Amino acid sequence: MNEYDDLLFLPRPASHRKKMPLSDRAAQFAPFKALVGLENTLQETARTTEEESELCEDELENIDRAFARLKSLLPTLPKVRITYFQKDLRKDGGAYVTKEGNVRRIDEAHRKLIFSDETSVSMDGISEIILL
Repeated sequence: MNEYDDLLFLPRPASHRKKMPLSDRAAQFAPFKALVGLENTLQETARTTEEESELCEDELENIDRAFARLKSLLPTLPKVRITYFQKDLRKDGGAYVTKEGNVRRIDEAHRKLIFSDETSVSMDGISEIILL
């Protein structure tokens, strides 16, 4: 006979606490994310960007001519469609974006086009200007 045999047949001790609902009990044992942020990091790594291409002399001349014409038409708020390179804030590279709208002014000091909706676009990244 073992010294603990008398404990085998004792009633289970009663708890003074309320029983926890099953849904809360299940949450205790739910799997946890040991690597918090891993999914976001993987998505960011998988996201692709493109490199900014250099313009040839002919393309640069076309853009210069379009800027000269745009300056002469500024009082009439000319409508343009521009394609420009927008640098990515998180990775190297970026993407080409097309914007259509009326140009309100040209800020030559900061080299920006200011549209009537207050959007500003750097003149340095522009690859195409089409006056509409």
